[in-house]
This record gives sequence, C-alpha cells and structure tokens, in this order.
Amino acid sequence: MLKLIDIHCHLFDYASTVDLTDIDNDRQIIYVSTVLKPEEIATHVGKAIAFWFMGLHPQAVGLDDKFKRKYVDHIVDFDPIGIGEIGLDKNYPDLDKQIELLEMQLKIAKFYKLPTLYHLVGHEYEFIKIHKKWKLPKMKIMHGFNSSSEVFEELNKLGFYFSIGNRLLNNPKKREVLEAILQTKRFFLESDAPYDGGLDEVIKIAVKLKNNYEISMDEIKHILNKNFDDMVEGKFGYSEKK
Repeated sequence: MLKLIDIHCHLFDYASTVDLTDIDNDRQIIYVSTVLKPEEIATHVGKAIAFWFMGLHPQAVGLDDKFKRKYVDHIVDFDPIGIGEIGLDKNYPDLDKQIELLEMQLKIAKFYKLPTLYHLVGHEYEFIKIHKKWKLPKMKIMHGFNSSSEVFEELNKLGFYFSIGNRLLNNPKKREVLEAILQTKRFFLESDAPYDGGLDEVIKIAVKLKNNYEISMDEIKHILNKNFDDMVEGKFGYSEKK
C-alpha cells in the first residue's frame, strides 16, 4: 500500500511524548525528520529513525566558526539521507556569513552526491545565483515554498522539487504557483511538525489538494512515492509498489 510522505518534520520535538521507535510503523505516513543540533543526533540514530536530513539552518550563522565547520564536516558520519534544512533567511544577520555557511554545506552535498533540503526566506535571487554556480547533481528540495511565480520559474529551471505545506496551500494569491508546481510532478508534502501542523498534517494537506485541485489521492501518493524513491535511489522500492 502506498503511503503519504511527510518530507519535512522535526521528530526530536516529539521524543518525550511519542514512541519514536514505532514512527516508521505508521500506517499512512512515512516521516522524514530534520536534525539541526548536536543534541538531536542521538535521538535519530539511537531510535533508528529511517529517514532524516541533517544540516545547519541559517539561524546558526552566529555560532562559533570552529563548531560550524566540525558539525558540517561530520554530517556524513551519521549517514542521513541528505543535507538540510540549509539556506538563507532575511530575518537573520550577516548575509555574507549565511552564504559562507550555505556553501560550506553545498560543498559536502556535491562531494558526497547527497540530496539537499532548503529553507529560504528572502534573498531568493542570491540563492538562485549560488545554485547556478554550484550545479548540484542530486535532488534539491525547497521546503515550505511560498514565493512568487518568477522565483518558482527560476528554481524550476534549475530542477528543484517543491515541498507543499500550509503556507502555500492556504495562500489564495499563490494558487497559480501551486498549480504550476503540481503540473511539474516534482513535489512533496510537508507538515513542518510541530511548527506548522501535527504529525497527521500531510493527510489534511493531501485531502485539500484532492478537493481543490484536479488531482486524485492515488495520483498524489504515486507522485510522492516515485519522487521519494528517486531521492533515495531505489532503496524505497517504489517500482515494486506500482
């Protein structure tokens, strides 16, 4: 049975209330978590969460440079499925330092051929310029996309995948952008739990898409599962679930 996939959530925040050893047994959802701090690593490795990204968010820009370098250099030691959530954010200081942190992580992603997951608030065209330079060969996912059609077109040209969450779905001004994303079939769904919904949020998002756009639940699941299998290079076994 094909499941829905939550491409971006923060399972560490549920460690005290949810049995994370059973998280992969959810009958409806496959969860992809995100690790942003050293204290979150043991929970993911120790609890054997199957799928997770690891990276330094732009909010880490002010941390000690030696800490940032050590953290980034050791990401691959923990065997996450990709690097994220990384990016740029106008709400944090020092754009040059943010770019330095981002490119530090892009270098690792490119060398090890890892997928990447992005946080982007403002600085869109600087971000696009950076990716035109780096030309990452692996899947690039824009988490919580809620930008303009012009930014969508530029990212689309670069082969980005787009993660659909409540910010985009509940923004009536972005209906055309959402329709364009659906047409590419390069999309995921996300809860960003617990910050923008609960652990069942992608079910609600999928139902809204089914009810308000010309796409069935079966098609949503097939697209999500194929894209996820492409990201993990066949380890998920989508071809066996068609």
